Amino acid sequence: MRRQFATLLALLSVALSATLAPIASSANEPGWSPFRRDQAGSFLPPPGYGAIDQPVTVMLELDDAIPADGASPGIASAGSPDTVQRQLAALGIPVLFRTRLAYNGIAVTATPRQFDTLRRLAGVAGLHVIPPKERSVSRTATFIGTTHFWSASGGLTGEGVRIGIIDSGIDYTHATFGGAGTPQAFLANDPAIVEPGTFPTSKVVAGYDFVGDGYDASGRYGTPIAAPDADPLDCAGPGTDAIRRVSGGHGTHVAGIAAGFGVDAAGTTYDGPYSGSISYERFIVGPGVAPEASLVALKIFGCRGTSTYLTRAIDYALDPNGDGDSNDRLVDVLNISLGSPFGGDDDPDAAAISRAVAEGVVVVVAAGDTGNTFYAIDSPASARQAIAVGASVDAGRDPLLVPDTLDLLTSRGPQRNGSIKPDLVAPGVGLLSAAAGSGAGALSLTGTSVATPQVAGAAALLRQLRPSWSPAQIKSALMNATMPARDANGVPYPPSLAGAGRLDLSKLAAYDLLAFDAADPAAVGLSYGAAWVSGPQQLQRMLRITNTGDHPRTVRLAPVVAAEENGVLIETPPGPYRLRPGETLDVPVTISVQPAALDFTRDAATPERQGPVDPPAFDRYYLAEHSGVVEVVSTLGARLRAAHAGDLGYVAVYVDDELLESSIAPGDVGEYRAFQPGRRLVRVTSAEAPPSAQPLVAREFDVVDGRDYTLVVYGSCGNSQLALVDETADEPFPRDRALFHVFNGDLLCNGSAVDVYVDGVLFAAGLPVGATSAFGTLSPGRHTVRFVRAGASPTADDTLFPGESPDGGRTIVMKEFIASAGEVILASGRGCSGCKHRIFIGYTRPENTLTTRVPFQIIPRSAAAGAATLQEQTVAPDATMFSINLRNSGARNQLTSPRGSQTPLVSAFELSPGGRSPRIASLPDSLRSADIQYVGVTSSYPALGWRADLSGAAIFFGLAGHAAWSTPNEVQYRVYISTTGPGGAGLPDDVPEYMLVHVSLGAITPLSGTDGATRPDDVFRAQLYRIQPDGTLTADRFADWNFIPPPSVTPFLDSAPFNTSVMALVTTAGFLGLSPSLPLFNYYVETYARDAGGFTERIDRVPATGTIAYDLRFPAVAPLNTSATTGVVRQIFPTPFVFGVDGAQITGMVNQTELAVRRSQEVLLLHHHNAPGTQAEVVTLQSARPALAPLARPYRFYMPIVASE
Repeated sequence: MRRQFATLLALLSVALSATLAPIASSANEPGWSPFRRDQAGSFLPPPGYGAIDQPVTVMLELDDAIPADGASPGIASAGSPDTVQRQLAALGIPVLFRTRLAYNGIAVTATPRQFDTLRRLAGVAGLHVIPPKERSVSRTATFIGTTHFWSASGGLTGEGVRIGIIDSGIDYTHATFGGAGTPQAFLANDPAIVEPGTFPTSKVVAGYDFVGDGYDASGRYGTPIAAPDADPLDCAGPGTDAIRRVSGGHGTHVAGIAAGFGVDAAGTTYDGPYSGSISYERFIVGPGVAPEASLVALKIFGCRGTSTYLTRAIDYALDPNGDGDSNDRLVDVLNISLGSPFGGDDDPDAAAISRAVAEGVVVVVAAGDTGNTFYAIDSPASARQAIAVGASVDAGRDPLLVPDTLDLLTSRGPQRNGSIKPDLVAPGVGLLSAAAGSGAGALSLTGTSVATPQVAGAAALLRQLRPSWSPAQIKSALMNATMPARDANGVPYPPSLAGAGRLDLSKLAAYDLLAFDAADPAAVGLSYGAAWVSGPQQLQRMLRITNTGDHPRTVRLAPVVAAEENGVLIETPPGPYRLRPGETLDVPVTISVQPAALDFTRDAATPERQGPVDPPAFDRYYLAEHSGVVEVVSTLGARLRAAHAGDLGYVAVYVDDELLESSIAPGDVGEYRAFQPGRRLVRVTSAEAPPSAQPLVAREFDVVDGRDYTLVVYGSCGNSQLALVDETADEPFPRDRALFHVFNGDLLCNGSAVDVYVDGVLFAAGLPVGATSAFGTLSPGRHTVRFVRAGASPTADDTLFPGESPDGGRTIVMKEFIASAGEVILASGRGCSGCKHRIFIGYTRPENTLTTRVPFQIIPRSAAAGAATLQEQTVAPDATMFSINLRNSGARNQLTSPRGSQTPLVSAFELSPGGRSPRIASLPDSLRSADIQYVGVTSSYPALGWRADLSGAAIFFGLAGHAAWSTPNEVQYRVYISTTGPGGAGLPDDVPEYMLVHVSLGAITPLSGTDGATRPDDVFRAQLYRIQPDGTLTADRFADWNFIPPPSVTPFLDSAPFNTSVMALVTTAGFLGLSPSLPLFNYYVETYARDAGGFTERIDRVPATGTIAYDLRFPAVAPLNTSATTGVVRQIFPTPFVFGVDGAQITGMVNQTELAVRRSQEVLLLHHHNAPGTQAEVVTLQSARPALAPLARPYRFYMPIVASE
């Protein structure tokens, strides 16, 4: 037997020398090693570690059967809120607040050790941790088209609409809110009381301080015990630190962006007017988006730190008197510029937002500032009904910035359930707004915090314009009306970063065609999820298009792809469709996936590297998405209006036989009416003449759908003429400018050409009679246009009345006019008898053609359908190796493929004794990914013995959950390992000295210039920690997720960290301090979840008590792949990973003696590229030998050193 085993090891050594080569090497990382060390010694413990005794805020969800106000007066039922509070008092659990309408619950402070006790209280239906929320962190009015809206809507500026600012309070003494506007007024105001006459104000009409200035939920910068008062005055803050968290002043800054009056160049409150014809460039603080909306200050932050009082503030905003009825609600719009990353469904704050929307409130929430990390969208922006806002760039006058690119820190989606988030983006880089405590000064901040109030202000404008619209309709309109957000190369960003696009108010007043997901109107976007596809598949969603306007519209559909994955096709019937006013159309949008063609393409917006250093230095894992927008282009037809530039008296204008104008006077411009496109006969008659009369002039014109035209009547009675002036520019023009052109209506009555000057500068030279100039642009404000005889000097006698000139004068006619941003202006000169001349001005806005944008997204992954051919098999009595045959009927079935897009991975482990764990029945779905299903282990020792170049031996733990996580950032599987007894000597006991856990590098690396803050990323690691005697951790070696580098390092392997329920963690015997003479350890596995107290509450443990023993020398089976052609080999390290193509084999060593003692051994197979639900499989290997009694230890079957005879 020794000879046979020695020969086998010798053969293995020869084979390994040929096959244990790197799978791939990285040109960017010379000398790269499978295991690396924290050289700087700066790694932090994994999030939540050691916090089981740290108090957190939890919401006790009350039984729905219990009335929100408890039982009848004088009666306390067994589970009433009063009874719950008495039970809490008896336990010494502090109650923070009680909510009713937004959320039927009681918020308390408790440690994770107390959670089970709280769950068992009578009347408590559930316990949900409230993640502490952080404050997420001007030319904007012009850039996003606000001034266009003010002008196009007839001057609507938010009057009568209330915007609630849930934040750090508002400095209502600041000039932009109509306050005294001096620092002294702020300093004289006691923030703990309301002095007579100071609050409320005409702008900040209501509010409350729920916590007091000294509050901080974490206890780090203040007390976690709130001290509420009636004065919501903000703190004055120094600005931002390196991670964009401000101390005080955050709420003031936000409120100014949403609804400040503005502070002019003289430092005084601006009182209007608000118009596109006024430039606000020189203002100290520009007007807010809805400058005449009212503000409600809902203060939930102290001067520093975090807060858990969001639900309390929402409840107060909905129901200030606490009677359970929202008839007295304070707000129409809520702005929430705060959050916590990787938002889930269990956060009570997200549930409270859903209730607020149900009560008719539009809720706008910052998407967060975690950066380009998948699934990082903050809670409560993750609430489906919320409008989640990311941050883009408004370059302003900074030549180093590119407009409409995204802020590098704006959080990436999608939502953890696969739905599209963010919903849209708005400018959020370097925005100036009110500085708290400054009187009239400004502060520049960056982040989604300052992007969000622009959308809140826009929602307030829509609320005023369309008061009958629901929050879902307002959300739809804001998303539908966006502009594309593009990177510096002009490539559009995918919806997981930009949602529908960048906020654009320039045409928002005209948006009466809404488009959204018919099955989920509150979401608006078309989300097809994160689909594992094992065969050709079609997914379909219905796009609902509703014409809420007063005119018919013709619509055409076309998908525009931003992130493209080969093998995916999106299709929709293009139309055209005609929608009458009030009509709704459902159109199918079908995505076809050919999984065998998917190539796992990293889109242009996904950087290859991430990390907490600049520039990012670590290869990252990623998702491949196919996404973009469905553009619904709608037109009103060909819009025509008449203009009278002739000397003809009043005239009537007909288009074919339809009356356009019954009586239009010289110098007048009529209103637009829509006509069917094509060739149209236009007739002009005297206003008094019957329709059948001989026309003064008649012409045929070809008019095009979606374009606007002015029919200009010019000339005299004996020489009447008709011209068609196209008012539609073929190219977009700057949104802060007006479009201008001129028409020569025969001013000299002799057919002469004219020169046209605007503000003394030649605009059009030698313009013939009946001709229209090319378009030019004008800045908003007052301008002068002069028509001059062609070739004459433009110098004129300025004492002439505007619009007149005597014979022989050089200026035929001049006129002043006002231009507004976004307008199209036509100036037409007209001649008349007596050599008197006139100019008329026609104004319009390009609102005929509207592009309605609806984002779509699918995150497809080619799936295997792998399994063992037999779930039970017998090992031959003389076998030294075992094999398990695999079948795979899925699309993912290639040994090699680009970026591993079609290569299936299967890993195998000895299923640990007690390594099966039943499903936890009471666990909510949001925590199911932390519910352990299987635990297994294997090592390289039985095959290779103890080798110094393998740090002794590689040890792999196979772990499977009962459900998939979206991202590893939402769950933790911790393997606790004991290698010695008490005092560091003897056999291992139940007290661990090491912890092996998967983390993202960003989650454990403090950001430079901060006090230990971190930013999780997609650089996933298996990190080994040494547990010190005092329980603290010291970081040791780390390895890649599943021991397989990201695809950028190994361009043909994708190890699927996202949307999976299985993983493998790896370390070595040497790193654990094991010795060749005693390579054994005890271990157990615990799981934690972000949604369970930020990884502070343990979800599951295997085994439930005690530990599992593992001796590297004596496994029954040891699955291991040693060939780079059949599986994964990392430099000299074999692994348990094989390429799970159809017909592949799992192989490994078998210890016949150990197997005979156990009688059978279960092997855990993890199918990493099967669809969740089919990823974990157990195969039973039976012994063919007679049963043996358990053997005394130490027993050794495999020799670590090859013997020879």
